[in-house]
Amino acid sequence: EIDTTPPSVLGIDAWSSGDDMNFAKAGDVITVTIETSEVVVSGVEVSLEVVDMSDPGQAEQCSLLGLVSCGSVDSLVEVCALECSEGSRAGCRGGMCTRAMTATAEPMTFEYTVESDVWFQGASSVRVSALVDSAGNSGEDAFVATGVSIDVVEPAVETVVVSSSGDDVRFAAAGDVISVTVSSSEPIYVPAVHLRHFEWEGCALGCDHSLVLDDGGSGEDDFVGTSFSFSYVVDDSSFEGYVDAVVSQVIDLAHNSMIEDEEVSISRLTIDKTLPAVGSLMVYSSNALDESFATVDDVISVWIEMDGYSSVPLVELVYSDGGDCQLGCAFAVDDVQSVGTVVASNRAAAGLPDIEFAERYEASYTVTELSPEGPMQVHVSFYEDQSGNAGDLYLSEGGVVEIDTTPPSVLGIDAWSSG
Repeated sequence: EIDTTPPSVLGIDAWSSGDDMNFAKAGDVITVTIETSEVVVSGVEVSLEVVDMSDPGQAEQCSLLGLVSCGSVDSLVEVCALECSEGSRAGCRGGMCTRAMTATAEPMTFEYTVESDVWFQGASSVRVSALVDSAGNSGEDAFVATGVSIDVVEPAVETVVVSSSGDDVRFAAAGDVISVTVSSSEPIYVPAVHLRHFEWEGCALGCDHSLVLDDGGSGEDDFVGTSFSFSYVVDDSSFEGYVDAVVSQVIDLAHNSMIEDEEVSISRLTIDKTLPAVGSLMVYSSNALDESFATVDDVISVWIEMDGYSSVPLVELVYSDGGDCQLGCAFAVDDVQSVGTVVASNRAAAGLPDIEFAERYEASYTVTELSPEGPMQVHVSFYEDQSGNAGDLYLSEGGVVEIDTTPPSVLGIDAWSSG
């Protein structure tokens, strides 16, 4: 039989033993089957290749010296050597990194077990050489993409941000939406995201509430991406207290898992559905004779203890008379000042000016000749907590201080003798 036609590769099939046949992680086996135009004798050389992602300029300089370019896995600094040590860029020349494949018992079937080598990963191709048929004709080398990508690096969560749609991104009240955004170092499947809360019955060590995905992120489809957004709407049945955002089950396309079991957000958010209230109130006058009365130039002081951090309230004195104010008329005090620790809001994201919150306030009013007279009650209103919950009107019980600006006068006398 006369045979002058060299053999050739007609095609290949390649797959990974991993969870996805198109991706391989360390320990997975990449299998390649080769179809040739005719039967070839044994001795076919098959290698798997990936693009050398290191500095091509450095590799070229090493080649001019008759050396190979190696690199430190830790620092990625290129070095030239006669031979690369284990764990470096061994087998990388001419812009490609190569690993030999092993023949199996099946005809024209070869395997490569993926190593944990950061220098050998990415989209892989197979090179077939030393093709010789039974007549001794030598075929040309073939270089074909396998469709299998090697990934030996674990994915990592780069950012976890939790924020509220309320006036202050750090606090959420009923009706607010809590958003958690997650970004990763590479495309991953949708991770598990929870809100972990502690200040709830039975949750001293933390309880996790699973969140739903808003969309598929910025990845290839609805299930893979590098950025994801999750949300939770606070309602009347929601837990309260501070919460962390927790990300787990971070898995890339090759099914490498994140090294850590979970990633916890640096930022922390507080859920507060409870309306603020006045805890206690004390009123007195600077009158030297009786602090429950006030006359001209006396100062009426109101000490207010809130049940938590609250914004500056409106403090008013309320009186009633027999005229137009039978149902009560109110007038504001002169000044309201915070006492003790003050914390600032963070409302810039909502386009609102920042305000301050305190747990104690002192209000004062100086009596003048024009001040209304009679017993005064105290109204405390228009205050809110850090989550934006508005407090109810507080009204003191009865008249706490009586304003009397009228000096006493002699209206008349009676006189008699004991005789």
